[in-house]
Amino acid sequence: MSLLSLLSLLPALTGCQSSDVAVRNNQPEAVVLWPTAETPLTGGQLTPLLGAVSDTNDFAEDLTAAWYAGDTVLCEPAPVEPDGTTRCEATFDAGEVGITLEVTDPADVTGTADVLLDVRPNAPPAVQFLSPTADSAQTADALIVVEALISDAETPLETLTLAWTDGDGAPLSIDDAPDTDGSLLGTLRLPAGTHTVTLSVTDTAGATGTASVTLNVEG
Repeated sequence: MSLLSLLSLLPALTGCQSSDVAVRNNQPEAVVLWPTAETPLTGGQLTPLLGAVSDTNDFAEDLTAAWYAGDTVLCEPAPVEPDGTTRCEATFDAGEVGITLEVTDPADVTGTADVLLDVRPNAPPAVQFLSPTADSAQTADALIVVEALISDAETPLETLTLAWTDGDGAPLSIDDAPDTDGSLLGTLRLPAGTHTVTLSVTDTAGATGTASVTLNVEG
């Protein structure tokens, strides 16, 4: 075969080879890193969500990720971080909750990861008055020592919100910074009459525990 004949075949050979070349778009992958099915969660409290996504065809920053709880959108589709991580925050009601992390590549191909969470009910803070007691003798405008004890099984003490009030709802200026053991120590003065001193403690999920003591203050 002459050189001219070989050259005439090159376009045909090249065309056959190029028609057989195809780029395969693999499905992106996702994994929920936090929380896991074993993570203890409390209803009504803000929960951070962390996931990781990857794609053999695309860079991480070209992917988008969204978070769902059933049909409810927890976080709208958004670009993931350059390291392939994606974050979200959500609150859940008590019970079993299934969350889904969905990743989408530029070709609109998706991958998902699911985790089933067991969310326990949120108990309100426990509040206890130690002193004064209802039968203690009080005198108008005399210094009254107030002691109380608070605790919460799910919420750190430093994140609790405290409010002291008199019977008519008027705020009282008493210690609102508990010690590490949950103890409170403060003082107040009251005019003559009957007063109901109330301590209300609210956790980050909105649950409130209260304790009151009614004092008869003599003039």
